[in-house]
Amino acid sequence: MLFSISTSLAADETDTQVLVFSKTGDVTLIYAEELQSVNLSTVDTDSIDHPDFISQDFIRKDGSVFKIMLADIDSVAFGNRNKIVPKTGVHEITEADIPYITDSTDGVISFKAGTPVNRIPSAGQYVYYIGFHELFPWGLCAKVDAVTRNNDSSVNVNISDVPASEVFDEFFFSGEVGSVPATVKRASRAGSADGYPWDNALKFAEQSEFSLLLNCELTFTNVVANVLSGYYHANIAITNEMGMTFNFNLEEPKEAGKEYGAHKFYLPPLALGTIQPIIEIGAFWKAEASAKIDYSMTRTTSYHTEWTRRNGVNTFSQPSQADNPAEADPTADEAKFAIVLDGSLFGGFYTKLSLNTFIEHLGAGVRLRGGAELAGNISVGAIADMASDHTKPAVNGNLDLSLKLDIAPYWYTKSIFETEKDEHIIGEPFSLKFQLAQLSLFPSFTDGKAVPAKKQPEPFKEAQKVCTAAAISEIPIPYPLETGFELVNTVTNEVVDSIFTTDIEAFSFEQQGISADLDFGTEGKIDPTQWQVRPVFRYGNHTLASAPIALNEGARLSPFIFNSVKSGVTVRSSFPAVGSYKADERVFEWCGTPNVRRINKAFIPQLPPTASLPNRNLFKGSWKSTDLSKEITITFLDDEKGAVSYDGLTADFTYTISSTGEIRMQISEENITRMVVIDIDASVMIGRFKNQKSNTTFKKQ
Repeated sequence: MLFSISTSLAADETDTQVLVFSKTGDVTLIYAEELQSVNLSTVDTDSIDHPDFISQDFIRKDGSVFKIMLADIDSVAFGNRNKIVPKTGVHEITEADIPYITDSTDGVISFKAGTPVNRIPSAGQYVYYIGFHELFPWGLCAKVDAVTRNNDSSVNVNISDVPASEVFDEFFFSGEVGSVPATVKRASRAGSADGYPWDNALKFAEQSEFSLLLNCELTFTNVVANVLSGYYHANIAITNEMGMTFNFNLEEPKEAGKEYGAHKFYLPPLALGTIQPIIEIGAFWKAEASAKIDYSMTRTTSYHTEWTRRNGVNTFSQPSQADNPAEADPTADEAKFAIVLDGSLFGGFYTKLSLNTFIEHLGAGVRLRGGAELAGNISVGAIADMASDHTKPAVNGNLDLSLKLDIAPYWYTKSIFETEKDEHIIGEPFSLKFQLAQLSLFPSFTDGKAVPAKKQPEPFKEAQKVCTAAAISEIPIPYPLETGFELVNTVTNEVVDSIFTTDIEAFSFEQQGISADLDFGTEGKIDPTQWQVRPVFRYGNHTLASAPIALNEGARLSPFIFNSVKSGVTVRSSFPAVGSYKADERVFEWCGTPNVRRINKAFIPQLPPTASLPNRNLFKGSWKSTDLSKEITITFLDDEKGAVSYDGLTADFTYTISSTGEIRMQISEENITRMVVIDIDASVMIGRFKNQKSNTTFKKQ
């Protein structure tokens, strides 16, 4: 049979079914609105070209093509063909008859005494029941061989199974079913009336637990049931939204696992009662690792398969790597502490979807295990080794996050109402794994610099020999880590100073910076070639080091912060500058490239405005601080000389005043104090010492 339609016709025929019946009994369902064209073709199903038309192509708008040989086409039909037409004189057992039936086994249906005559089939009559019931677990198509009345106790109807073609003239369904919920009638079996939820946790070792919160959706589309030819088809999708927590404490490498907590859902029959799905849902975990981890995440898996039953043989298509889900965004994940994982952990849901078909005493299904796989390459021993020797930088510590599916189709002969199982695998089990993300367990620092410098710890104190160091972290890590630096003498391998300054935030794709001043602890000359700085971080109970930073000659790494009319507060530096001011103990107020970058005003102290040269005569005399823990008294004389009393120190100094209001007070070459005068009158002076975050107020004595 030849068949063709135009694009305009397909567009107008909204939801119109196009049914292609083959001589083998197969039925292909296509919707007219999905079709772009239907063409005759000289290319056969093996891609061999012929001189004459030999096949027909149904070309969908998405580009996919259904090709069938012309010799295989029985007929093509438009529109819905869903109907059940029993032959004349056939007896139907309905739900209203069920209360009168006491048993149905070994080819005998037993009716109660007193059953109305019209509810009992007669000898020689054909009888059927559409559905799946404890009395008729596969439905019923039979011929009555004899009817025996046992006095007043019961009526026995002896039957023999027959093909559906002896009972029905027509029995066909094609169409969409969509999402299939559990029925209210069967809800007590599973504990849910409208979905397939699962929420449970299993403690399987001391301080170890895997927990799963699951919502499963089952969808059937493109469903065909041609009962008379024994052909069934459906596109099946099982979508699972999973909230999972891997809380594992396995000191020794081991292989272990378990499935547990199964819930079974008996779903409504589909396709005019010819297909009965049952879904069983539980959780599982599997460990092949040593691990110390507490990691939570939410993931979604979607499994698609095309089920076909033809002449009693069931097949399930397998997904491919082309179905790879989108890359996961792990920023919503949560790690409770620094991760140690050497090996792999696999956990999630397991599902068994069983499908009974009308009067076919052989069911089929597919078993799935799907969830998250976490794989790592860092052991407790490796961390201890790196912690004991900081010349070994902590690198290449990764956490691979994947979705994994294990798939195994099966067949069975036991009815869904029996507790005994007899599942037999169809073909070979199949597995797919999709890597969604890779996280670095250790921070990786870039743009590191370390410069010998001098730093005045307090006003009017001698400057110390320090190493000012800074670095930037840009690689996201799954757990916040306290970071800092250590200063090492490479000749003696002695760590002369170390400090932890800043937490690197988890799952941040922004630049995060650390900076610190480290004390050389020596009065001798500094040879930069004999020193290095290592970024360090706390990892659990250990301190690990990153790649070292060589010392460089240059100015102290102090970024220049200023107010800009157009940009607000900005920072400019010849070095990728980082700030060290903290608010609420954890704030990175700036971390920029060598270019100008805007920073948040709330994260830095108020900056002194630019000042013009104040009246020098106002300086003369003695000034005493009013708001410092250690009182300062400064006396300015008229010959650019003065004296200071501070923290038990009394010393003379010389001073100069710049045009911007900065006073430079020098006690010695190693003791120079600078203060910017913000405001001054005859009785009060407000200033800010260099390296201080707040102003100091002085009163005239």
